[in-house]
Amino acid sequence: MIVGQYHLDFHSMIMEPPLLRFRRGINLLPSPPNQVTNEKSFLIDFLPMMKRTIQRHGFVIEYIIIFAMD
Repeated sequence: MIVGQYHLDFHSMIMEPPLLRFRRGINLLPSPPNQVTNEKSFLIDFLPMMKRTIQRHGFVIEYIIIFAMD
């Protein structure tokens, strides 16, 4: 996996693996980061949503026509 490998490999700009830098940063916080307790509420608050109806020709997102598969 590319993402997993990237975070474990030595990074020449920060002179350590990104995962190690992330973990050290988390440990420096005064308290642990808040965990998501209500996934539905989190999605509603932070992720953009657009309702679309699928027509015979497909559907449109930002003026791009996505064709439906038959």
